[in-house]
Amino acid sequence: MKIRGLESTEEIIKEIGKRIKDKRISMNLTQYELSQRSGLSPRSISDFENGSNLSLKSLIPVMKALEIISNLDLLVTESALNPYDALEHGRNKERVRKSKQKSNEWKWGDEK
Repeated sequence: MKIRGLESTEEIIKEIGKRIKDKRISMNLTQYELSQRSGLSPRSISDFENGSNLSLKSLIPVMKALEIISNLDLLVTESALNPYDALEHGRNKERVRKSKQKSNEWKWGDEK
């Protein structure tokens, strides 16, 4: 199944679990062996592969154990440094602030 974003969260979680299971099997690892490599319990691995009890905190050690941690770079890419920002600020922006619109029209302040 190709994840397109139209699926429910539960369907996506189940697909991630299925892909992790497929990867584990392709590496000839049992759930117990993956649990030993990842530091998670065998029950956690089983739940994970069945699409339940999935968290980022458990996904990362499993991905490390399956040697696919570099795939996280595809999830959220690094933003490129804008040369103009580097000149102006000397570093990457850390937050975004909306500029206030200036009004040239004078008001008493009690208008709604």
